Amino acid sequence: AQSYRNSRHTVHLINYHFVFIPKKRKPLLVSQVMRRLKYWLYQICTELDCDILALEVMPDHVHLFVNAVPTLSPMQIIHRVKGRSSFELRKEFPHLKKLSSLGQNRTFVRARATSAAKPFSVTLPISVAKATRVGCISPLKMGSSSLPEQLTI
Repeated sequence: AQSYRNSRHTVHLINYHFVFIPKKRKPLLVSQVMRRLKYWLYQICTELDCDILALEVMPDHVHLFVNAVPTLSPMQIIHRVKGRSSFELRKEFPHLKKLSSLGQNRTFVRARATSAAKPFSVTLPISVAKATRVGCISPLKMGSSSLPEQLTI
């Protein structure tokens, strides 16, 4: 069980589960790039005063489960994590400089009270999963008033 964090004026337990992918979901996060990405994720989260509760780096996506402070929004956290890690990886690996961008503009995030036994079993609507992969489909523009099919990643 996780314990609450204390700061000067608050007692909090704020956990976020982030899922983000490389540009066009290319399998770039392998071998040494994967090791260095993990290193940079731990460095950046430490600087932000966020604790990494779980981390899984796959060749084409990353699951990051963090315990955060209340002064940072989820978008501030992921902006710093993705931006700095991309900058550092592109400095270290010349083949990543050839890409126009290392990551997609879209990120999946959900707030969770505690980490589950399977923190990375996520069910997304197919439209959201396609939007994350393709970067151009909006669930609102699909014209469906019913709930879309489900997809587990």
